[in-house]
Amino acid sequence: MSKSVLLAWSGGVDSTAMIIQYLNKGYKVDALPVIMKNNVNKNIREKRARTALMKNYFKNYSVNLLISLTVAEFGSFGYLTLKQMPLWILGLVCALDSSHDEVAIGIVMNDDAVSCMEEIKALYYGYQGLVNIPL
Repeated sequence: MSKSVLLAWSGGVDSTAMIIQYLNKGYKVDALPVIMKNNVNKNIREKRARTALMKNYFKNYSVNLLISLTVAEFGSFGYLTLKQMPLWILGLVCALDSSHDEVAIGIVMNDDAVSCMEEIKALYYGYQGLVNIPL
């Protein structure tokens, strides 16, 4: 039986590369997009990318694009990366179930969020009380 990963997928290069890496390892991928209501142009670009990739590349692979999207809206973006990170992680935690062996989120190496990895992990584990399975 192959392993399964729940992966936050924007449609960008980093998360798409992660899907490809997991597929190459034989994983089944459940991909979860998170839509930010007040980031309309980015949402349109990312949806186009996800749709094209699902149709033209991932159609013959074990990639499931989760339909239930986490939709969030908050004030001005300011420093977007660290404001959207809790919402991405909350979406992953809420979509996670016992069929997933791993959970993944992609961050580009030159993204400032990389310097906050320990805080991101703490946030992920801090949400543990919201689910019925151990994280």
